[in-house]
Amino acid sequence: MSRVDEWDRDMTSKEVMRLPPDVAKLRVQESLRRKVERLEQAARDPKDARSIEVKRFKSRSAFRNWHDPDLKLWRWGDGLVDKWSENQPENPDGPNEQFMQRWQRALDTILELRKTSTDGLEQVIREKDIIILHLERQVLSLMAQLDMANRR
Repeated sequence: MSRVDEWDRDMTSKEVMRLPPDVAKLRVQESLRRKVERLEQAARDPKDARSIEVKRFKSRSAFRNWHDPDLKLWRWGDGLVDKWSENQPENPDGPNEQFMQRWQRALDTILELRKTSTDGLEQVIREKDIIILHLERQVLSLMAQLDMANRR
């Protein structure tokens, strides 16, 4: 069973467990590659970075469980797949160290883009609130002047 359409599809846990070990490994490797490439794509596009659901990949565990059949992103249960040694120099490098470094860089970039865009929007909102406050005061002043003119 090595035909792509036999393993590169949404499968139940039982179906995955029945895959030959080399095919199951290929399924996980392909999903890992696709997930990292999807995040790198989002990291290159600020609009995409703001729209992608960060909770799906913010931690290694969430990244491992990210499942999206439309994008052919499959979950895996083996925590060693996404193990890596950043901030853990006493641990040996994980088997997919390079993919996980790319994941971390893309995640950091996406979070920064989201923060920057949010900060920018918050600043625009504050400026608009000040303008609205001034306009409200002008309206109240004009209403008071109109009321005084009508009393004469």
